[in-house]
Amino acid sequence: MIGPDLDDMQVAAANIAAAGWPIGPRENPCTCGRPRHEHTAELEGCTGYEHDPADALAQAAAEADTASVLVDMAAYDDHLYAARHTDPANPRAVGPRVSDVGKCRRQVWYRETPPDDYTPRQDLDRRAASMGTAFHDKAARARAWRYPWRRYDMYLTVPGLDGGAYLDEYDPITGTVVEFKTCGEWKWEQVGDLGPADEQVDQAMIYGLALEQAGWPVNRIVILAVRRATGEEEPFWYLYDPERATRALDGLLALADSIELGITPPRDGNGPAGFPCRYCPAVSHCWQVDAAELAGRSPESWVALGDAPDDESVGWAAATVWELQRSHSGAKAAYDQAKKLLEGVPTGKYGEYEIANVERRMPEYKATHARNLGYWELDPDHRPPYEVVARPETRVDRYLRVSRVRAAARRRKAAELGPPLVDEQQPADEHLDSIA
Repeated sequence: MIGPDLDDMQVAAANIAAAGWPIGPRENPCTCGRPRHEHTAELEGCTGYEHDPADALAQAAAEADTASVLVDMAAYDDHLYAARHTDPANPRAVGPRVSDVGKCRRQVWYRETPPDDYTPRQDLDRRAASMGTAFHDKAARARAWRYPWRRYDMYLTVPGLDGGAYLDEYDPITGTVVEFKTCGEWKWEQVGDLGPADEQVDQAMIYGLALEQAGWPVNRIVILAVRRATGEEEPFWYLYDPERATRALDGLLALADSIELGITPPRDGNGPAGFPCRYCPAVSHCWQVDAAELAGRSPESWVALGDAPDDESVGWAAATVWELQRSHSGAKAAYDQAKKLLEGVPTGKYGEYEIANVERRMPEYKATHARNLGYWELDPDHRPPYEVVARPETRVDRYLRVSRVRAAARRRKAAELGPPLVDEQQPADEHLDSIA
């Protein structure tokens, strides 16, 4: 049965899909009805191959059935980014951008002046970034409905940079700059312990500087960390510091000058396996991964010491390893000793720290393999379904975890800033009713 609201093209595609796909390669018929492989030359009654749009639509519909939602979101983000930065009113930044603060300078260089033999990686997983973008979009719509006087996705001209930037949220009444940062589990723990990364605060400070030079008031910066897994959020407040903003911007301008002069900036990462290199599209080219593998060397060694390292360089590396081994052994002994003191202590909060006994169920592949060795020796009539034995055995890991209480970092930051602008106990809706 064909849907009642389909146009002629969609009806034709639905009929093709209902008929089923032939076994083997698809014929991809031309608008003239002949299959694609017959169009090796011009045919009578057909000026050239053109894929039948109804067949192309049917194929696209079949592929959409198994398409990844988050992969599609990442592709859509790319589309929106390209469209936004080709807008003549808001041109795309050429050279470093505000979001490049704290980023590896070599990575920016690859993006702006890629070498002729460079091909960026295509296998980077950007689904988490797409979830962050989706959150930003929904947050902007929701907060614009609730706080209509605020500015959202606000375009700013940044002094000294060729292009501008987009600020998440700005309140012209209180002079507050708001930046949203979505966090995975590891990042959420880091933010709770140490606060937002310096480069995230520096970015927001630069936005404040751009606003100030455009004549807008700027008093405070808010980095709002949001945990992707649960939706928990935690704000971090900073007083606007124009000197810090200027220092951060000066770093971008220096990078822009070096790129313009044809100077290759240094790598700021430590190697392909570390952060941020493992997420960089230029990691293989930058660290000469293929050449290092052919030589039987690590990329770090190949890049730092060259193809024929001298005795002095190897000696320095050996001495460094030896010293770190000693310091690591001492730190490990101190760690083990301190951890022994906590064994049997009641779990709970102790000042700024929390002690917890954690249980984690993990797959046990070695035991699973041993269990399954005899599966194929069983009589076929007595074998359990393979799906049953395919499930891995599991083990339960138990360990003691010490973490810092998240609220402690927020209290320390609040103490630096003084009391909030309004009484926290006063319902915000009382102010909103007169504005809506």
